[in-house]
Amino acid sequence: MASQLPAAVYQRGWYHGELDAVAEEARRASVPAPSAVLEAVVASVYHCSIAEAGAVRADIHADNPDETQRAVPILDTLLVCVAHESRRAVRAMPVAGTNVEDGFVQPCPFYSRRRANGVAYRDILLYVLHGMWKDGDGALTNYVVNIVEAAFNCNTRHKEVFEHMLWAHFEKRLRAGSGNADAPLHRYFAYWLDTYKRDALKACVVQPLLYLFRNEYSVYENLDSHGAAFWGAVFEAASGVPMPFEHMPDIEGGWSWGARHIDVRGDRAHARAVALCVEGLGQGWRVCMAGQPAMPTHPPLRLKALRWGSFEAVLEAVRARRLRGDEAAEIDAALNRFLALLSPARIARRFALHLATRGGALPPEVAALDACAWIDATDPENLVVDEGAVAAALRDAGVSLAPREDAVSHSPRSGAGSPSSSPKRSKLACLFFWWTAPKCEGDD
Repeated sequence: MASQLPAAVYQRGWYHGELDAVAEEARRASVPAPSAVLEAVVASVYHCSIAEAGAVRADIHADNPDETQRAVPILDTLLVCVAHESRRAVRAMPVAGTNVEDGFVQPCPFYSRRRANGVAYRDILLYVLHGMWKDGDGALTNYVVNIVEAAFNCNTRHKEVFEHMLWAHFEKRLRAGSGNADAPLHRYFAYWLDTYKRDALKACVVQPLLYLFRNEYSVYENLDSHGAAFWGAVFEAASGVPMPFEHMPDIEGGWSWGARHIDVRGDRAHARAVALCVEGLGQGWRVCMAGQPAMPTHPPLRLKALRWGSFEAVLEAVRARRLRGDEAAEIDAALNRFLALLSPARIARRFALHLATRGGALPPEVAALDACAWIDATDPENLVVDEGAVAAALRDAGVSLAPREDAVSHSPRSGAGSPSSSPKRSKLACLFFWWTAPKCEGDD
């Protein structure tokens, strides 16, 4: 039931808190002009002098070879798309349904959006890129290549690259102990919970669709980014649970690809994939579906003419509970699957297993917790987590797993029983658990 959802899941998430902190740093920082930052970045990535950066050209390869862009002027593309500055028009091979369908690179409106302190996403991106360049961060090349590729794709692809880049940046800050001033366990739990929400959403709706349409390229290539964007916004609008994604319904032109989930109602292969992806949450559909009996690839579907109109209209209808019929029923079913994964018992169990299997990858203050003391590994096939002990440790750190009384009216099934009594076992049992525990979300 909704009353069983913990108060912690309704608090503002780690991702957006960290993004606000970085936006404030960007506002106060003395960063060179956008053109200077991008020239330095291009010179570093393509191993040339800053004076030669403007002459760098490269092919931008797409998953579909027919969409590969040849001899792209890298610096000019970034200046137009990210910095919204242009020395000249940047021509492109037109690709229908993308930002270059008219044959030119366009300024991406995602980077014009602003945080509450007035800082534009463009300035946040340039601040982080400049920091990576100064630090000699080897990941810079990957991000620059992906930003350029996104210029020939869509606004949601830019959002996806931005989120991935900032997430990695925030994780580095977390490991270094920089960022906001929350207590270490409070902050780490907020990070883990956002990771868990992201993995739960993908397990409930995105990963099963990736499996189902794995051989239908035109659908498959759009599901990961548009699926997370659509369902993240819908789940937040319907439940009030903050999601660790950027929401931009006004410029999300491909949202209907995410809505394709609604076209597979009653499909047995889809239902089976949902069950297995939820069971293997955080591991991806290839791992979850490995060893399963062969299921036929779903035939191409023609997306129905959704009655909702724009993405903004969809979200408004969801918030106002004006949806009816099959679409409303399927959204409600998907939401309830998601919310069921956020019960206090499931959160306590998953967090305990996560800590016990991360070891040295945890911040020192968090690693000092004896997470093994929360887990009875006498039977490795049936691990028992002392959910009460986990909740008590979090409560001491200022995190409440107690139900929030004014939660939404959806009624997901609770995922586990009541807290068990404190288990007693030897260090040997805990060590045995260490090597046999299943992989948890985020343990790449």
